[in-house]
Amino acid sequence: MSGVTPGFSSRSWQDSQIDRNDTAVYLSGCSTSSGAPASVTLNLYDEHGAFPDASVGTRVNNCGVSNWGNGLNSDQFHFTVDGIANAYSVSADVTIAY
Repeated sequence: MSGVTPGFSSRSWQDSQIDRNDTAVYLSGCSTSSGAPASVTLNLYDEHGAFPDASVGTRVNNCGVSNWGNGLNSDQFHFTVDGIANAYSVSADVTIAY
């Protein structure tokens, strides 16, 4: 993700939960608009098609891993950037594990 601000929404991915692996978002190579260390609040959403998406919870990511565990539903998911501490925008390489 490049130069994203709060409100950014990732692409969706399908997690069928057949492997019992944790669902996690990894950020690396982070930089912020202010030059401050990256501290990004991520919110994971379970997508429900025609119904509103349900938040699975937020995690603060300091250019590392945000882990939501392996107890999630078999469904589609995406994350949003809900906040960035001490900066307007952030850039980072993103890896999704599920």
